[in-house]
Amino acid sequence: MPDWAMGRSLIPTFKDPNTTVRQTVFSECVGVGGKPGQGHRMASDGRYKLILTGTDELYLFDHSKDPAELTNVINNPEYAKVRKRLESELAQWMKLIGDRSPPFPVSPSQQPSGNAGE
Repeated sequence: MPDWAMGRSLIPTFKDPNTTVRQTVFSECVGVGGKPGQGHRMASDGRYKLILTGTDELYLFDHSKDPAELTNVINNPEYAKVRKRLESELAQWMKLIGDRSPPFPVSPSQQPSGNAGE
């Protein structure tokens, strides 16, 4: 199962807080009265955070240099690989949960397969 897939047990972290269950976490915030497909999506690997807004704006923050998230580095060429990786992981997650189509592609070799609980 891919590292970003849902359905992974958290029991190892209860037994040992230093255990890592996944490298990237995802969230969505639709807000009160929001409808499916609206709102923000987020992917974070602990150092970097990618945010996709409900209007398809993208933000990328480097928490090691900018913990207050004041500088959007989404178009900085130094972060191109990080951006591509997090966009791909977020797109895969959005597809996996049946969310709206992301504004960036999921390469066929990286598309999720099977059920989320596998």
